Amino acid sequence: STPKITASDPCELSVREAHRLMRLGELSPVEMTESSLRRIEALEPALHAWVAVMGDEAMAAARQAEAELQRGQDRGPPHGIPMAVKDTADVAGVPTKCGSKTREDVAPATKDAPVVAALREAGAIVLGKTVTQEFAAGVVSAPARNPWDPDRIPGGSSGGSAAAVAARRRPIAGGSDTRGTTPLPPPVCRGAG
Repeated sequence: STPKITASDPCELSVREAHRLMRLGELSPVEMTESSLRRIEALEPALHAWVAVMGDEAMAAARQAEAELQRGQDRGPPHGIPMAVKDTADVAGVPTKCGSKTREDVAPATKDAPVVAALREAGAIVLGKTVTQEFAAGVVSAPARNPWDPDRIPGGSSGGSAAAVAARRRPIAGGSDTRGTTPLPPPVCRGAG
């Protein structure tokens, strides 16, 4: 049977379940995105997982995805699903600082990186950019914190993305594997919740 969805918990759904409920008309991209943004607002001061949250842009994309899905226009599995982008990939209008103080004054990107453009074309909703270890070369990702124990790191250079997923603030986040980003976060961010 279909689970009862409340306004406070859609961001805890898996991508598969959110996709299924959206196609059944039981969950909207707007509800999913609002839920993710509320969770970010509630937890971000403690977890420092995000370098940029694009709330207005994400809500506009969610409204567009909702209208498209209601018309029967399905762009594919990510259509209507909120996601995070690691701060090593360009997102139009947002600086790509790569976790480095040497890039503090870098101008905003003028266009999306190919992976971001492809995800948007498939209907994914970009919530913002997550913290990374400087130039993705390490495993600390300061100042991102582990959502299960904020005194610890989330692991991997994609630590901000790992913390965002583990804290159930969005079901999917981009990462990259320079040296250990893929294998480290899952055991480090595994929680009892």
